[in-house]
Amino acid sequence: MNVTRIPRIQGHRIFRGFAWPASMLPFSRFNVIYGWNMSGKTTLSALFQHLERRTAVTEGDVEFEIDDQRIVGSALTDATLPVVKVFNRDFVTATVAASAGTMSPIFYLGEDSVDKQKQDQALRAN
Repeated sequence: MNVTRIPRIQGHRIFRGFAWPASMLPFSRFNVIYGWNMSGKTTLSALFQHLERRTAVTEGDVEFEIDDQRIVGSALTDATLPVVKVFNRDFVTATVAASAGTMSPIFYLGEDSVDKQKQDQALRAN
């Protein structure tokens, strides 16, 4: 079960009359949403949070297309929905807490990065 598109967003926050263009590809299994400031990224992530939390969208009219079936945003509490995970600023604020000490903001993944991490640690030790 997948969210394939959001065919319509009418009168919801920054979106006054959005209709999914026919030329626009559907969502994939994993999606990254990016764009200019004030382009609607936060609003889109909030709509996906409604899916994640299974809460109704009460502002404006929103339609989700899930496996070729259209579901209106106000009916999300009773609909069969896919598992959706949203990792936005709200998620970070709710789940990541910095301690009073220092916290390393960089994580190293992969062989090349591990070698660089070892070089960094060696330089710091000197």
